[in-house]
Amino acid sequence: MSLRKGSFNRNRVKIIFLNFIIIVFFIIVLFSCRSSYNSKSIPKNIILISLDTLRADHLGCYGYERATSPNIDNWAKKGIIFMNVISQSEKTAPSHMTMFTSLYPSVHEVSIGSTVESMSTLSPQFITLPQILQNQGFKTAAFTGGGQVAAEFGFGRGFHIYKEDLGWITEENLEQVKDWVRKNKHNRFFLFLHTYQIHDPYLPPPPYNKKFDKEYRGWIIDNWRELRQLAKGNDYEKMRYHFWGGSKNWTPEGKIKIENFCQEDIQHMIDLYDGEIAYTDQKIHQFIQELEKLNLLKDTMIIITSDHGEEFMEHQGFLHEDLYFEDVTVPLIMIWINHFPSGKIVREQVRLLDLMPTILDILNISIPKHCQGQNLVPFIKGRGKFLPALSESPFGYRKALRSEMWCYIDDDTAGKQLFCRQDDPLEKRNIVDLKVQVLQELHNQIVSILDKNEVLKQSILKEEKSLIEKPSKETIEKLRALGYIH
Repeated sequence: MSLRKGSFNRNRVKIIFLNFIIIVFFIIVLFSCRSSYNSKSIPKNIILISLDTLRADHLGCYGYERATSPNIDNWAKKGIIFMNVISQSEKTAPSHMTMFTSLYPSVHEVSIGSTVESMSTLSPQFITLPQILQNQGFKTAAFTGGGQVAAEFGFGRGFHIYKEDLGWITEENLEQVKDWVRKNKHNRFFLFLHTYQIHDPYLPPPPYNKKFDKEYRGWIIDNWRELRQLAKGNDYEKMRYHFWGGSKNWTPEGKIKIENFCQEDIQHMIDLYDGEIAYTDQKIHQFIQELEKLNLLKDTMIIITSDHGEEFMEHQGFLHEDLYFEDVTVPLIMIWINHFPSGKIVREQVRLLDLMPTILDILNISIPKHCQGQNLVPFIKGRGKFLPALSESPFGYRKALRSEMWCYIDDDTAGKQLFCRQDDPLEKRNIVDLKVQVLQELHNQIVSILDKNEVLKQSILKEEKSLIEKPSKETIEKLRALGYIH
């Protein structure tokens, strides 16, 4: 009896151990499925959300200490966060067109200068992401703030619907987007959602205008009602003028007098900017919740990004006028529930230039040979390598190249600057005189890239790209209101 009992106990232990191994095996398989990307899956829909003027380091999921983005942070945990993303320009038009074409600004040449004569549209020889998707049978719609992304500059190509009244997010504006999604939920669609909500003047609605600073008593006006009174109406250009301090703080050339800002004023600008992010975070959350209600999340890839960042005197300036860290480091979050690995963090440097080929590859659509960006799917699978990033100001007067070790900025007016990214990630200490050989190597790399850009541009263009004769009155007013025309 004792032998049988001992044998029974040993068999029981074996069965328990075997069951344990099986359970562990299935847990590993399940975890593997959740933490890896199956490239055979194809999303039905694509939603590209561009939050204009949003610098990455002011989001919680990028390490910001303030609670500016709790909802985006939570959604980001369900997808992929690219931690080191460089924009190819500090200006809205060239940066967005790089997203749409995977071409450097010096190739597509779309830029909006301070005069009507300096505005140029996209040559018809270039093909855009929306055009490709429309040709593949997608229903395409864009709800944008217009201005620098006005349809007439080439952004409207490939869209069945292109709206330009979503400059700032109101309930009414967001409802029209939701309504379009409801009507097209059974179609395969590409939706481009763009807003200037975070763009200056930073005027988040109450209570967001006081969310991060309830005690400020300085001259900055942070409510629409008072600005309307000063502007004697709803003229947006005049309200923006008064937001930055009126004649006291503007030069005749339309530049802000930075010497008139004390530290308290600078901090309040940051507080209001963060309030705009917090307000936008809530509205984007409401929109994604609507997608969830419509049972669209499982079939939809959502991309949240921005065109450029914003300066707050880190390099003695406001707005987005340079190519420093704060100007061109942007967020890139990709969410596709149950398909992309949850909580995946990609730390290697990538570019907005890489967005179009990545979207096309995920959709199993051939990537045009002219695309200059790289497909980021290998990064999602853990096999990506650092990508050098060139950024260009409109008309080529300023260039910046970011390698793993260095940031080199070549400015026609300010001269050459060199920063060690490992020791000086915020680019504060110019060591250009200490690294002459490094400077020359980086300069040669920029020249090589620009030479290749010129060759590519000429191979695509069959005729000289023309300037648009005259933008519409509405576009000119929008650009003036945003401070691009003085």
